Amino acid sequence: MLNLKSLYLLLPTFLISATAFSQCAKFEPPNGTALLILGQDLGSVGGFTSHNNGYMENVGGPTPAGITTYTDFPYLQGLTTTANYGAGDICAQCITDNSNFSNSVLAIGLYLVNELSAINSGQRDGLIKQLGDWIKSRNQPVFLRIGYEYDGQWNNYNPADYKLAYKRIVDKFRANEVTNCAYVWQSSGYTNDTTTLLKWYPGDNYVDWMAYSHFKYTNMGVPEMALARKHHKPLMIAEATPQGDIINSGYSWNGWFAPLFQHIQNNKDVIKALAYINANWNGQSMWAGQNWGDTRIENSNTIKTKWLAEINTSFWLKASPTLFTTLNCSSTEIENLQQKNAFIPYPNPSDGELNIYLNDPSSVKEINITNLDGETVYKAFSFTEKNLKISLKDEIANGIYVVSIRNEVGISQQKIVLNK
Repeated sequence: MLNLKSLYLLLPTFLISATAFSQCAKFEPPNGTALLILGQDLGSVGGFTSHNNGYMENVGGPTPAGITTYTDFPYLQGLTTTANYGAGDICAQCITDNSNFSNSVLAIGLYLVNELSAINSGQRDGLIKQLGDWIKSRNQPVFLRIGYEYDGQWNNYNPADYKLAYKRIVDKFRANEVTNCAYVWQSSGYTNDTTTLLKWYPGDNYVDWMAYSHFKYTNMGVPEMALARKHHKPLMIAEATPQGDIINSGYSWNGWFAPLFQHIQNNKDVIKALAYINANWNGQSMWAGQNWGDTRIENSNTIKTKWLAEINTSFWLKASPTLFTTLNCSSTEIENLQQKNAFIPYPNPSDGELNIYLNDPSSVKEINITNLDGETVYKAFSFTEKNLKISLKDEIANGIYVVSIRNEVGISQQKIVLNK
C-alpha cells in the first residue's frame, strides 16, 4: 500500500510548487488595469471574412484584449469548426487563427448541462483530453469558464456533482500539462449571499479567477466581490450587457454604462476583467422574445463615442504584442516576492506537530491551512516569532493540506502531508 509520504513524493510539480501569489494569479493584470474582453459570437465581434459587420468594423478603436466564445460537452461544438446554437456563429479556432486576434486572450464558456454524471464517471475523460490538447496547442492564454453560471436555476447543477466535475476537469488538464489555461468559477450574478454560492465552490486550489454575470443596473456581484477578497482571487465580469435595446428601451450612457464603469473603478482591487456582449439578441432565435434586445454599441453614436473614450484610458488593457507578457509576473518580481514571503513548514510529512519558520514574521497578516477542497482546518493572525509551532487537532484527518501565508505583497503556499 502506498503511504502518504510516498504519495507526497509522487505528487506532480504543480501540486508542490513552493509559492503562489495573489497578485500573480494566472493571467491576472497588474494592479490598476483590467482586461477588456468582447463577445460573444463571430458576427457580434466581426473582423472575419465571413463576419465583417460587427464591433471591429462599426465601433473600431483598439482591438479588445480578449474574445469570448463557447463550447460544450458532449460534442465540443464550436471548438474547431463553426457551430450555431441559435445565438450566432461560434468558432474558437476561427478566433485563434485570425491574425486580428493573435494578441488577444480567449475566454471560453464550457457548457456542462446534463453532463455532470458522465464527467464524474469518467465517460468524458476523452473529451477533457481533447479540449485540453486543443487549448495547449494555442499560442494564447485561455480563460476556461467551467460550467458557467453554476448557480443559475436554468442549468440545474447539483452542487456536489458540479464541484466534482469541475475538479476532475482541472485535474485532467493539469495532468496533461495544460499550462496556458486559467480556471474560472462563474456565477449567474443573481444569488445574493456568499453561503449559497459556496455550495458550488470547488476550492481555492482549483479556482484561478472568480466571475459573475452583470445585467441589471445595480446589486450584481456583491457576494462575488466579498468572496474574491476573502479568497484572494481576481474577479471577472464574464458576461455584461444592458438587457433591452440600448436605444429604444430607455438605456443611456448614464443609465447603465457609466454606473458599470464606476462600479469597476470602485472595486478595481478585485475586478480585473470585463467581457461585454455586443450582440443583436433579438436577431438570434435562442433569445427571441426574452427581452434581451439589441445591445450593439454601434447602435448609438453617443454611447459609441463615450465607450471609445472610456476604453482608450490606460486602465483598460487591449490587444498588443506585449499583452501576454503583461499578464505574467516577471521573473524578477517573482524572486522578490519569494524572498519577502519565504517560509518553511517542517517536518513534512508531519505527525501533527508542525513547525513553520517565518522569514519576516512582522509582515505576516494571516496563516491559513486548508484541505484540498479549500476547507480551513487552522487559521491564525499576528506573529512576532520566526519559529511558529502549530499542533493540528486529533480530529483532522491524515492527508494533503495547503499552508497559505498572506502579507501585504501576496500569498505564499506550500503543500504538507499530515500522517499522524
